[in-house]
Amino acid sequence: MSADTEKKGKGITGWHVLWTLLGFLAVVSAVNGVFIYNAIATYSGDVAVEPYRKGLHYNKRIEADERQTQLGWVGDIDLAYAATGKGTLNLGYKHGLEAFQQATSSYYVLDEVNVATRWAATNTLQAGARLSYGKRDYRGEIVPLTTAQRRESYTRAGVDLTYTPVRWAELKAGYSIENRNANDDRFDYKDRIAFLSLTARY
Repeated sequence: MSADTEKKGKGITGWHVLWTLLGFLAVVSAVNGVFIYNAIATYSGDVAVEPYRKGLHYNKRIEADERQTQLGWVGDIDLAYAATGKGTLNLGYKHGLEAFQQATSSYYVLDEVNVATRWAATNTLQAGARLSYGKRDYRGEIVPLTTAQRRESYTRAGVDLTYTPVRWAELKAGYSIENRNANDDRFDYKDRIAFLSLTARY
């Protein structure tokens, strides 16, 4: 037997790859099967403590939410002040009912306060900054809940720089952050975004 024949016999063949892949898929399928079986075997079917009693009063809860929505008011208040020809200051407040479709809620009440400023350094260069603080109160659950409705507050801040070399082109760069705190830790998060955009106008 030559040295070349021995080298060919010891390498990985297509059969090795096939059986390894099939073995891996069999292990994954078996583990998934165990998880599915345990999930089905241990699920009682109840989505709430005392589901019958809560179900009897569920229509009353829906009617109360609808009455509250009808009595509620929505709107924006914005105040803009231009101290000079180059700078502006905006103050705003928003109260609204925003659609949000999930099993735990169908809308939320939003209250937000914001302040923004813009400064034109030259005819082609502008800088801006924005800060806002808001609260969301989620309501209108689709299924009865065993815990308190979700409530959260958030803070957003951002800065941007806009350069317009010609009337039909705009280059914009910026950075923004958002921190959200909820009464359920699963919905807490911190977000950081840096962006760069080029816009052509015609």
